[in-house]
Amino acid sequence: MNNVTKQISRLLTSIAFVGAAGNAVADVDQNNAWSNQGEINSQASSLNWQQSVVTGKAGILSSVELWATEAPGTFEFYINRGTGWQDDAHDFSTTLSPAANSLISIDVSAAALNFAVGDHFVIGIKGMGPSNDCCGLGMTTGDTYAPGTLYLDGWAYSNGYDLGFRTNVNAVPEPETYAMLLAGLGLLGYLRRRKQQA
Repeated sequence: MNNVTKQISRLLTSIAFVGAAGNAVADVDQNNAWSNQGEINSQASSLNWQQSVVTGKAGILSSVELWATEAPGTFEFYINRGTGWQDDAHDFSTTLSPAANSLISIDVSAAALNFAVGDHFVIGIKGMGPSNDCCGLGMTTGDTYAPGTLYLDGWAYSNGYDLGFRTNVNAVPEPETYAMLLAGLGLLGYLRRRKQQA
């Protein structure tokens, strides 16, 4: 192998490694840290909360983290695409019974929810009882958080707080990355063929 071929081979290996790493490592997107200032009540099935979220990073939503408070009980956690209050079929749903005072990490990768920057979705929590307070609230000025709206049963719940949560995304490589990889592979094939003909 001559120097040009070796350099191209190294470049292609680097691009492939970066692309694989981009798919394997989750990045924090929105982070509205729990502020120990309150909880949302999920004592009855009539209590249905939704937190609107605007994505700040493109990629596949891999997990959502919540803070379970002192008496979280059992509740339904769900995600719906779209803005504002959502009452259509859930894009992802699961039932949770977390331990008190614990971080809940919900793996949502099976739903393959791919978002572009600026897309909207809601995080939903519906009481299933018997429980008192499900999840912690965070101030509307989180660490890396574009404030949304917290809804209760279809009505905006304005109290200066939103749900305390963190979303994590797996970045999807840009089309240009794949184009560079294909161009590099084509160039490598051309150089090998030329060397064999010489």
